[in-house]
Order: sequence, then C-alpha cells, then structure tokens
Amino acid sequence: MVDMAKIKEILSYASLIVGIVTGILAISEKLTNWGILGLLYPLIDQGILFWLLLIVALTFLTAYMIGAGRSHTGFFFSAKSRPTSLKTRDYYETKHYGVLWREYPPTAKSHDQEAWIEGPYCPKCKRDLEETTTGTLRKNPVWVCTDCEKEYERPKGNPKEEVRKNFEAYLRRKGEL
Repeated sequence: MVDMAKIKEILSYASLIVGIVTGILAISEKLTNWGILGLLYPLIDQGILFWLLLIVALTFLTAYMIGAGRSHTGFFFSAKSRPTSLKTRDYYETKHYGVLWREYPPTAKSHDQEAWIEGPYCPKCKRDLEETTTGTLRKNPVWVCTDCEKEYERPKGNPKEEVRKNFEAYLRRKGEL
C-alpha cells in the first residue's frame, strides 16, 4: 500500500527545491545583467553565480531543516526561550545548592520533553540572584541577592542543568515523564 502522506511530503520538498532553484536562477540573471557585481561582471559567468547561490541557499535550508527538529530555535541556532505554554502556578519550588529553583514539568503543549528550570532565587526574599565573584587573589563565583545582600556559594559547572537533570529523573520515577 502506498503511503499518500509520505508522497505528499516528498512532493512538497521537491516543489520547494524547484522554487529555490528557480529563484536563484532569476537572482543570478539579474545580478549579472544589472552589473551589480561591478568589476567582476566580465569575469563571473552566470552558471558559476548560479551554483554559488545554490550552495549558499542549500546551506541555509539545511541549517533551517536541522533547526526545525529542535524546539524554539527558529532559522538560526539560538538559546532556548521559556515555553509559552507554562503557567505561573504549574511549577515545583525546590532548594538545591542552598538556593531556590522553579521547576516546570513538560506539558503536552511543549514540543519537547524537557523540563524547564528558572532560577536561582533567594531563599529568603525569593528575588532573582545575580552572579558575581568575590575574593582578591582567587576569584570565587557566588550568587548575590540585591535585596537582602546575602551571598550564596555557586558550584562549578552548570548548576541549572544539574537541577534540570535531577528534576527529570524525579519525574521519571513518578512516571510523569
């Protein structure tokens, strides 16, 4: 049995590639006819320009296709942003490394199966902590609360990622992930 959805997907990719090639041909013809290339106009053949533009377009298309599989990346690879499906009350508040963290479990609306972590927060006043260094000879990274002026030792590495991994392990044990 022929899978019609797969055939439609292949045809849509083929039409996308034909559209890209047609557009690149038109652009390369305009660039060579208008003389935008300036002094290089007599040296550059339209065929060479076509292949150059095709390579550039396919590079961007490949980057986009790879990025489309990742959540919230868009055209260029970028840092993850907070999922819009998170509700302000749907989080666990836990204490790791002496500071507070807000842990959001993944929802059905979020396209990835990763938990979202916010923090660190001050355990006394629940304000965002700022990262700075202390010490004159040996700089030690610390988190500082700007309201109550309390310092908390910051561990080495990526503590936010460690908190996320621990939270996901907790969710797996509960059967929620």
